[in-house]
Amino acid sequence: SLLETLITPGSGFGEHSIGTAQQITSDTGTISDTTPIWQYLFGCGGDGAMTLRRKANHLGRLLVDDGMAVRTSAGSKHDVRRVRLRFWEPGWEGQVYTSGYDLESCYMVHLEVAFLDSPGKELTCVLHFETNPYMPVETIRRRGIADDKFRDRARLFANHLHDRLGGTGWAPSNNLLQKAKAPLCVSTDSSIQDVRSSLRSCTATIRRLITDALNAVCK
Repeated sequence: SLLETLITPGSGFGEHSIGTAQQITSDTGTISDTTPIWQYLFGCGGDGAMTLRRKANHLGRLLVDDGMAVRTSAGSKHDVRRVRLRFWEPGWEGQVYTSGYDLESCYMVHLEVAFLDSPGKELTCVLHFETNPYMPVETIRRRGIADDKFRDRARLFANHLHDRLGGTGWAPSNNLLQKAKAPLCVSTDSSIQDVRSSLRSCTATIRRLITDALNAVCK
């Protein structure tokens, strides 16, 4: 199972440590920019799901630019421990779906990175366009919610974005949720600073393109 925590912009969580080499000491150990990220997450003391979730919370604000909301989740799936970070700008959310709303306007765009306790696994940043809140297709069908217009909007968003990905390092994706992806230049020996630099470099351009695409097809 995966346990989730939402860290909102301006919450003060970890703001003193963004982009610095300061150390944070907590019940999950000491973190600094030079700490190997996989060792911190999955090494000594990382066996318990609650401990892993607290580490994910610290990591969320160490890696992601302040001003973005971050949702962290941690646990295991298919016997592989994982930490997942999902992050987005405030303008990337539509309405929250409730009964009677048109699903077309209930979208959620976010970037996502998943750290797996699996040596040699490539670390990738992906872009998702989902319902807000996320609902599996089976749930939408079971509840009889019309999603044709939502699918059309997701397709228009992807088309607008894909036409502008050249030279960004991002590749288009065409599955139901994932719309683009990019590899991060890191390894299991990489430090928190290495991963932060790679992640922020990777997302710098795509963030503007996401906002432009949403303004074009969703506003």
